[in-house]
Amino acid sequence: MPLLNRESLISCKIDIAGPINFYKKILDELQHELEGQADVFGRIVDKMYEANTIWLNATGRSLESSKYSGMRLAQMGKRVVVTSDNTYTHPPVSDNDVMLAVSGSGKTRKVVEDIRIAKEHDIYVSSIVGNPDSPVAELSDIYLLLKAHSDKYNNSGESPIYKSMGSSFEFKATICGEIIANEVGKRLGYKEKDLRHSPFG
Repeated sequence: MPLLNRESLISCKIDIAGPINFYKKILDELQHELEGQADVFGRIVDKMYEANTIWLNATGRSLESSKYSGMRLAQMGKRVVVTSDNTYTHPPVSDNDVMLAVSGSGKTRKVVEDIRIAKEHDIYVSSIVGNPDSPVAELSDIYLLLKAHSDKYNNSGESPIYKSMGSSFEFKATICGEIIANEVGKRLGYKEKDLRHSPFG
């Protein structure tokens, strides 16, 4: 099947400019947020670099965005565990473990429950949240606030899917995770050629 060219996209009336321009604004906003919380962001990177085990705590699409940077960290030799993945036995908790929780609402029950368990085992909890007045933010040792957009209550009652609260927050969280992994990689001295890939393909 031939790829769509520019003329095909126009004839199909596919909205390319809308989402692209929206995400450009989101990237500008993310840069402003990270620069405004540089100390917090730097501390999260420090803890991830120093961690024996990084426990990723998220659900749904936020979990998928977290796994993206988690895989990069694992390829650098960091031990990364997803708390919601019970396919395999979790390793025991060790000194200097860190949890990274990701939740747009900051109220996701599973995420909150896992944070409480982490605190019982003296695991340092960092989080990326879209709501500062939430259980996730309150329970975390440190949290990075990324504004979560929502046009749910606009005058028309309608908005494109890409403008939903989840889409913008998850996009920011994904990019944020990539920056964290990149910074940890630089401290570890890793370059692309050094990343560890599974011998099983």
